[in-house]
Amino acid sequence: DKYIALGEWAGCFGIKEKDIDKDLVI
Repeated sequence: DKYIALGEWAGCFGIKEKDIDKDLVI
């Protein structure tokens, strides 16, 4: 279930996911 949720979330946000990833890294 978690894998599917992450897949849908990543698909919906797409580019935004990268922005959030950078925020998490920083």
